[in-house]
Amino acid sequence: SDVCSSDLAPKHVLVVGAGPAGIACALTAAARGHRVTLAERSGAVGGQVALSARMDFKAPLRRLCASYESALRTAKIDLRLNTAVAETSPLLSEHEAVVWATGAAWRKPWEDPHVTDPLAVLTAERPPTDKTVIVGATMTGSELACWLAEGGAEVTLIERGSGFAEDVNIIYRLAL
Repeated sequence: SDVCSSDLAPKHVLVVGAGPAGIACALTAAARGHRVTLAERSGAVGGQVALSARMDFKAPLRRLCASYESALRTAKIDLRLNTAVAETSPLLSEHEAVVWATGAAWRKPWEDPHVTDPLAVLTAERPPTDKTVIVGATMTGSELACWLAEGGAEVTLIERGSGFAEDVNIIYRLAL
């Protein structure tokens, strides 16, 4: 059943993950009369949107994250930043319903200390500034390559297909 339905008696709902999906869920549940706690393991709302906003050319996303924060305050959602939720978390037993909205995870093709994923690069205290190879010329790979190159890295971008950033519209592709 829909744990956030307005047809149900108000519940105490825990939403795990304050990315766009978790925020939308929390705001919808609150608008339907439920008491909502939104737990986020990092220190900011926005999830991967907030990480992307670290890149200067994606700075407008910072306003989106500020808008998210404002909407959560207005809706009186109990926002818990720096709060990881696991199977044994006391937060689970304090709520009548739990929605898991932790976003996509990147999978490394093999274990190697020199192989990482885009999220780890964006969350690193110091992004790489030396020779870097990015596999995948999608929007994510292309933007990451541009950002690292702006920071002084010597970047090689590899794509197994014949195109470049084919998952974005032509105008954005030209800008990349």
